[in-house]
Amino acid sequence: MFHTSGVETTDLLKPIALKGAETFSFHPIFSFASTKIEYSFKDIYIGIESDSRQALSFAKGMCKNLQCNFVIIPKKLKPIYHAYCVLISNYLTVLLNLFDKSFFNESKQRAVKVFQGLIESTMFNNLILGTEKALTGPIIRGDVNVIEKNLSAIKQNMPKLKSIYSNLGMLALELAKQNKSLSRNQIKEIEKLNK
Repeated sequence: MFHTSGVETTDLLKPIALKGAETFSFHPIFSFASTKIEYSFKDIYIGIESDSRQALSFAKGMCKNLQCNFVIIPKKLKPIYHAYCVLISNYLTVLLNLFDKSFFNESKQRAVKVFQGLIESTMFNNLILGTEKALTGPIIRGDVNVIEKNLSAIKQNMPKLKSIYSNLGMLALELAKQNKSLSRNQIKEIEKLNK
């Protein structure tokens, strides 16, 4: 017996497990936005969680039959794993929608078309180079002037995004520090701007 929740663990199925059933969670790491679209499981990843070796083996077999991949999610990490899924998928949609509202109120052009190349190239860079080397933009360049202008524009036009931009900026700075591409002065200036 399994469920497909990204955040819930197999504890949800404990009453059935106590009666002898093997249980696991089987969460597609994929966005299913409409029942009118025919989606394929081919080559996507499934987040699997279970304490049972037999259930894990069965879940892996399901992945093989569906031609998809899997990643084992430790039970204690399920909530943060799902939070990452939400940040990467749902909030990307929110950002695209905000861009649409800001720039294309009556236009047929859509942010998803405008940003498709950026999103795909970012994914490509991360797949090929890894997250440690794929970061681009003003923080990795130490471009304090651009960061300052971005923050000013966000404060004026979308103040709710300011803390998000700054907090993610600080995380990007940690990644940039690993590349040792920034001077101490650049790091201090970026930290000061993002506080």
